[in-house]
Amino acid sequence: MLLLAERGMKEIISAQQFSWLTRAADEIDLQFSSRQARLQFLSAGIPQDSFDDPSRLQRYLEQHASLQSQFDDLLIFDARGKLVADLNRPKVRDGIDLVKLGYVNQTLRTQRGVISLPLRDPATQTLVVAQTHPIVDGKGLSRLVMMGLVNSERNDFLGKWTHMKSGRVGHCYIVTSDGTIVAHPDPSRVLQHMAVTAGRNPALARAFAGFEGSIEAGDGANANELLSFKRLQSTNWIIGAASPDAEIFAPIARLERQAMLAGTVLALVVGSLAWWITRRQIAPLHALHGRILAAIDNPARAAVPPHYRKDAIGDLAQVFDHLVREQLLARGKIDSSEAELRAAAIRNTSAREREEMDLRHSRAFLQTLIDHLPVVVFAKSFRPDSHDQLVVWNKTAETVMGYPADQVIGKSNREIFPPKVAATLNELDRQMLAEPKVTLIPEFPYRRPDGVMAYLQSISVPLFGEKGEVEYILGIVEDVTARRKQEQELLISERWLRSITDNLPALIAYVDQEERYRFCNSYYETTFNSEPGKVIGRTARDVLGERGYALAASRIAAALKGERVTFEREHQEPEGNTRHWRVEYIPDRQDGKIAGFYAMVLDITELKQVEHQLRTFARLDTLTGLANRHHFNEKLTEAIARTKRSGAQMALLYLDIDHFKSINDSLGHHGGDAVLREFSQRLTACIRQSDTVARLAGDEFVIILEGRDMAAETVFVAEKIMHYMKRGFAILGTVRAVTTSIGIAIRREGEVDAEALLRRADEALYDAKSAGRQTFKIIF
Repeated sequence: MLLLAERGMKEIISAQQFSWLTRAADEIDLQFSSRQARLQFLSAGIPQDSFDDPSRLQRYLEQHASLQSQFDDLLIFDARGKLVADLNRPKVRDGIDLVKLGYVNQTLRTQRGVISLPLRDPATQTLVVAQTHPIVDGKGLSRLVMMGLVNSERNDFLGKWTHMKSGRVGHCYIVTSDGTIVAHPDPSRVLQHMAVTAGRNPALARAFAGFEGSIEAGDGANANELLSFKRLQSTNWIIGAASPDAEIFAPIARLERQAMLAGTVLALVVGSLAWWITRRQIAPLHALHGRILAAIDNPARAAVPPHYRKDAIGDLAQVFDHLVREQLLARGKIDSSEAELRAAAIRNTSAREREEMDLRHSRAFLQTLIDHLPVVVFAKSFRPDSHDQLVVWNKTAETVMGYPADQVIGKSNREIFPPKVAATLNELDRQMLAEPKVTLIPEFPYRRPDGVMAYLQSISVPLFGEKGEVEYILGIVEDVTARRKQEQELLISERWLRSITDNLPALIAYVDQEERYRFCNSYYETTFNSEPGKVIGRTARDVLGERGYALAASRIAAALKGERVTFEREHQEPEGNTRHWRVEYIPDRQDGKIAGFYAMVLDITELKQVEHQLRTFARLDTLTGLANRHHFNEKLTEAIARTKRSGAQMALLYLDIDHFKSINDSLGHHGGDAVLREFSQRLTACIRQSDTVARLAGDEFVIILEGRDMAAETVFVAEKIMHYMKRGFAILGTVRAVTTSIGIAIRREGEVDAEALLRRADEALYDAKSAGRQTFKIIF
C-alpha cells in the first residue's frame, strides 16, 4: 500500500510540476512576444527621412519614454553597428558588448528580431537581455536596428520564476539548449555551463536532446530529485524545475520506517513459536529416516514394523516398504533377461549378409535423393575402365540442360555437346586434373538444344581414389535464369524508387533490426552533411549523434517491436538554426517477424513558426500590441480567483476615447490607428507591470487592478491617466487633443461573475459619459 501511495503521489506531483512549468513557459513566451510586438510597432513609426539624423532619432525615442515600463533602455544602431540613439543617454556605453556579440549584424543580415543571452551592460553593470527588430526602408532594405534592453532579474521577467520555490529547497532555472545557464536562484551560476555546475546527470542530457516532461534522476551527489523540463518556443531555451525526493516523500518515508519496526517485532515472536511446533512434528520422520538408510545398505534385510502410525507419516512408511518389495522383484526379472540375451547372441545371423542388404538400400536411397534435388548433379569418371565418360546425370539435368540421361550416360563431352561447348568443358576438365581444387564458375549463358537461353552457375569438386589421384569430377549446376530476371526487375524498381525518393523534400530511410541504415535518399546528404553511400551500414547512433539518438532510442525500440511511431523532434543545424521535424517509423513485417522499419522525416519548421505566430496573435491585439479580448477574459478570471483566495481587492477600469468617431472622420482610419497606438502606450505607462491593460474593440480599453485599497488606488490611476492624456497627440503632422472617459467597478466580496463585473464597469463608463466626458465614475 505504501508503494502504491508513493507511486500515486509521484505521478500527481510530476503532473502538477510539469503543468506549472508549462504555464511558466507560456508566460515567458508571451512576455518576449509582447515586447517584440512593441519593438515592431515602435520601429514602424520612425519617419524614413530621419534614418540618417541621430538627433531626430533621439527625439523619437524620448517621445516614447512611456515604453520604459517594458524596457530598461531603448537603443538604435545604424547599419555599421554604431550606436546613434539611446533613450537613457548613459555616460558610459562605448564599445557596447551587444555589437561585439554580433546581435546587430545578425538582425541586419536576417531581417528578423533576435533575443540575446543575458550579458553585462557596461552602462549599468546589470545582466540584461537584448531584443532587436530591423528598421527597413521603402525598398525593404535594413537601415537601422531597434534594440530594447530588459533587466533579466526583474520580478516581472525571468527573475519572477527563478525566485519561486517548489517546497522548501526546490528551485527553478532557465538554460539554453547547449547548457548555458540563463537564470538561476544563485546569481553566481548565471552564464556558467550546466555541465560544469550540475555534475553528471543524464536527465539534463535528455532535456538538451529535446525531452519535455518530468523524470526522477540523481543530481550528481547521490540524491534523487524530481526534474521537469519545458522548452520556450520564442528562444529554444529550457525552463527546468527540481524538487528533492527527500522533501516530497518525507511522510511516506516515516510510515515505511514505522511499518518496518512493527514487522520485525512480529517476525521474532512468530518465528520462535513456529520452530517449537516444527520440532515436535518431525520427530517421527527421524525414525523413518533410519529405516531408509538400512534398506539402502541391504534391501533384502529391511525390517518391516508390526504396525504403522495412523497419520501421513505412517502412510509414507507403508509406501516405502512397498517400493522395497517391488525393487527386489524387478532385480530378479533383470537377471533372467540377461541370461536370455546371451543365448540370443549365439543365434545371430551372418554380419556379411546384413551389410550387403544395407548397401543395396543405401544406393537406392542415394539415387532417389540425387534425382529429386532441385539442381543439376552430374559426375564424370576418370577411372581406367570409364575414362572421360559421364556416369551420373539426374532428372534436373535432363530438364535444365536439355539432354535425356540415355543420351549422356557413358559418353564423352564431344559425343554429347556442340563443338564449342565440348571444347570449353574439356578445358575445364584438364585444369581440374592438373590442379585439383573446388572450382566455382559464376553466372554464365547456356543455350539449350531447343534454342532457349538460360543462365547457369556451377561448382566442380574433385573426388580422389585410394592412391590420391582424381577418379571423378562431381559437378553441381544451378539454373539462375529466373533469379537473374528478378534481380534485373528489382534493380529497375530500385532505380525508380531512388529517383522518386531523391526528389522528395523529406528524409526517407530503412533501418534493420540491428539499427543499421540499409537505404536512405539523397536528402540525408544535405541534412547530415554526408553522402547516402556513407550512411548505408552505419548505426542510428552514428548517424543521429548522441543527442539525437537519446531522443529517438525509445521510439526506435518501439518500432522494432512492431509499433507504428509518430513524434516530433528538433534538429540543430551546424549554423545554429533549429529545424522542427515530424518523424514516422513504420514497421516492416516479413514472415510474421519485424525485419526493420521505414523512417520518413518531414521538415515542419515553417508550420511550427506559423503555429507560434498564431498562438501569439490569438492573445495580442495586432494594432496596439496589448492583450486582446480573449486574453483579457483569461486574465480577468484568474484575477477574480486569485483575489478570492488571498482576500485582496480588485477593480476593473473600462475606458474609451471621447469623440473617437470624429477623429476617424477627420484623420481617416490611418490617423485613427495612430491615435489608438499612442493611447495604448500612454495607458501602459500609467499602470504597474503586475496590472493588465487590454483592448476590447474599437476605442474600448480595460484595465485590471489588484491591491489592498482599491477605492484610493483606482482614483489615483484614473487621475494619472487623465493627466497623461492632456499632452497633445502628434498625429500625421498635426497635434490633436484626445481625452478619455473612465468607468470603474470595484469587485464586491464574494463576487465571482466576470461578466457581471464587466457590466458594472460599463455602467460606470456610461455615467462618466453622461457627466460630460473627460472624467471617471466609480461603482462599488
